[in-house]
This record gives sequence, structure tokens and C-alpha cells, in this order.
Amino acid sequence: MEQQYRQIRMKEDDIEKTDFRTHEGHYEFLVMPFGLTNAPSTFQVLMNESSLEYLGHVISGKEVAACPSNIAAMTSSPIPTDVKGLRGFLGLTWYYRRFVQGYGKLARPLTELLKKDKFCWTEEATSAF
Repeated sequence: MEQQYRQIRMKEDDIEKTDFRTHEGHYEFLVMPFGLTNAPSTFQVLMNESSLEYLGHVISGKEVAACPSNIAAMTSSPIPTDVKGLRGFLGLTWYYRRFVQGYGKLARPLTELLKKDKFCWTEEATSAF
């Protein structure tokens, strides 16, 4: 399981160093508070060593990539049987047009099917799909 940036566990020996007192009692941090001196560098090390999923992307020290679950949803999508289903599929893939060179050309046979009374699935549509 990936560790989230806001849940960086304190070393057992360092927990007592984070104690503080309030009118409600005495407390210690179990996860790293970002007011600590080493928090930014510890956060950077975590980001360099792991990946973080954020808004449908996996972000690591090496790259930004599409979330595998989103790719799986697109590749396992059934062939649309009507305009509504086709719009749903194109809506799902539309965001990734930035990452796919020539997305418009690739998707053209599918977008042509969105025109009024033009939905007739063809081999060209299957290839584009």
C-alpha cells in the first residue's frame, strides 16, 4: 500500500520529541507534522521514492502517467451500440487526447458517427475504437 504524503510515520525514537501540551492534555505526533524542520526534505524523498495518485494520474519522481485503472476502463469498454454509449466512450477518452499524438485523426471515424442519423457501426469505427 502506498504511503500518502500526509501520513509519513514518525520514527519511534522521534515521537517523544514532538510532544506538546494543551489545556486538554498532553499529545505526541505519530505522523510527521509539516511544521518540523525536516518535513520538506522528508516529503521530497518520499516523492522521489514512491508514486502518488492524483486526479487520475500516477505521479512519481520519474514521470506523470495515466492511472492504470482509467486505462483499463477504456480498453475494456464494450463496443457502443448507440450514440449515447459512443458519447460516453469518447468522453472517457477525450481527456487523454493531450497524451495521444493525432487523437483527433484516430477518433474521427467515431466522431463522424455522432452526426444526426449517422450511427452505423463500420469496420473503420471498430479499428478506431
